[in-house]
Amino acid sequence: MVSQINNYFSEPNRIYFEEAVPRVKATLANTVRVSGFTFVLRNSFFGKVTDADVVDANFDGVKGSTEHFILNSRLVTDLSVGYNFNKNISATIGSNNILNILPSKNPDIPSLTADNQFVYSRQVSQYGIGGRFLFARIEFSF
Repeated sequence: MVSQINNYFSEPNRIYFEEAVPRVKATLANTVRVSGFTFVLRNSFFGKVTDADVVDANFDGVKGSTEHFILNSRLVTDLSVGYNFNKNISATIGSNNILNILPSKNPDIPSLTADNQFVYSRQVSQYGIGGRFLFARIEFSF
């Protein structure tokens, strides 16, 4: 079937099946509890992905049928600190994506950005485009 792949799927469809999601995603988390405090540090690595749009990705003036924009791999860090006031009440503050790591920006190619309306890929993403998310949480247990 490998030799017949182009008979069954267009190039953009092949990219969706094979390269539009990271081949590697790894998470390393550490939780430390000390004197009522809970510290959580989590790092998530997202491998590179390929946008399915066919573009002049290498900027040589020729739009090849297999030229696609590649979004680089990223490492996203989350951090939170919590405190247990007693066995029924706790509070946590923290941040997801504390370093505000954003996806690769689209190159300045009108077909990818819809004339600069979309800074990030509309086709693929390893993670969200919202950037840093801060939160505070109070928990009550009964």
